[in-house]
Amino acid sequence: MNKPILRIIIVAFSLIAGQVFAESQNQQQKPQDQQQTNKSCGCKEAKFKQMINSLHLSSDQQAKINAIKEQAKTTMQANHQQIKALRSQLNQLVESDNMDESKLDSLINQKKELMASMIKTKMMAKHQMYAVLNTQQKAQFQQMMHQMQMED
Repeated sequence: MNKPILRIIIVAFSLIAGQVFAESQNQQQKPQDQQQTNKSCGCKEAKFKQMINSLHLSSDQQAKINAIKEQAKTTMQANHQQIKALRSQLNQLVESDNMDESKLDSLINQKKELMASMIKTKMMAKHQMYAVLNTQQKAQFQQMMHQMQMED
């Protein structure tokens, strides 16, 4: 009884993760100016970008923040590729004649580590961006972050 339920959970999780990945790829492929006009999409990334734009950064700050964002983007894309490969392996495992639970556990742990790494990458990037801000911008940033948390 547990194996069919586990298989259903894995398939559902894989489908959801696939949709999230596909959506993130679509967002990355949109032209920059199209994203600028669609600021009301409600997604956290767009709100964060709008927040950064409202801080009136100097050109030096913009350059530093862009470098931080590029580094985070590169790391995130590599993680997405690894997750895609894991998803494929999970699907193969589900479709196999016998479920190798140790292999399943290993794949799940790998996926958890990648997801944790992605969260860490985002948080580290935000911290690095925060460090670039001056005192007034930090206060404004904190206020906007607090407001964003209240909206959730």
